[in-house]
Amino acid sequence: GMLSFIDLFTGLANMKALHLFIEQIEAQGRLQEYAMCFFNLKNFKYYNQRYGSNQGDYLLKQYSLELYRFMKQEEEIVARPGGDNFMVFLKKEHLADFLEFTRQITILLQMDGKTIPVPISGRFGVYLGTEHDTKDSMFRNVSIALSRAKEEKKDLEYFTGEMLKRMMEGQKIAASFPLAMYRGEIFPYYQPKVEVHTKKLCGAEALARWIDPVYGLLSPALFIPVLERYGMIYELDMAIVRQTCAFYRHLQDIGLPVLSFTVNLSRYDFTEPDLFERVVASTREYRVPPESL
Repeated sequence: GMLSFIDLFTGLANMKALHLFIEQIEAQGRLQEYAMCFFNLKNFKYYNQRYGSNQGDYLLKQYSLELYRFMKQEEEIVARPGGDNFMVFLKKEHLADFLEFTRQITILLQMDGKTIPVPISGRFGVYLGTEHDTKDSMFRNVSIALSRAKEEKKDLEYFTGEMLKRMMEGQKIAASFPLAMYRGEIFPYYQPKVEVHTKKLCGAEALARWIDPVYGLLSPALFIPVLERYGMIYELDMAIVRQTCAFYRHLQDIGLPVLSFTVNLSRYDFTEPDLFERVVASTREYRVPPESL
């Protein structure tokens, strides 16, 4: 029945209803008349902590009601995928008003006999439909715009073709990473460090280089953010640590003066529980004294 199309928590449409609505507009060949917004509330966790989860629920429901009232019924739809996420499918000529409206939604909370005004704002990805779109391309593009808004810590990001290109490139890089590691196409390049006064070599910084058989040298500015996004940076950094230790051992064995090496770690590495063990294991394996790394 009808209930299967409703998000029971807020009374808004659910994703099933949103898909159905957009399919109808697509069947009429009218996607280019519409814009899509995908957004979530900023600092919503903080409201729950500050006012308690009952009041947090109330805020979410009241906010949903405000959104619902703003839509042109029959022509537009607002849906809640879950959590504090919302999707709005609305006429393009209504978009500017909608974005202006959502900048300043204030919900009144009744607490301990007092009325507390709580302003709620969102972080938005926006996509403007074209005649070449399908329902799926609209969903994909608006999601890309929201991810970019989160990455850039911006409140509003419109989809651009460049974002899609970047996402496709990112997927390609992430997909070719495991094989490149296996084939040894990613390795450290040692940037020398020189003591300014004596002009003597005093150490080196290990920097990751990726030489792809097809594309040639890939810039770290390109692949490092991608590996961070896809959760692969840790594997890369641990491989660089290990290879740097091996290089240190090689220099020792052929009797060259010892340098100290630095290796850059991503901030994401520090969330890995075995980071310390893995670094220490590499230094032990190649007998690197701790002060050389």
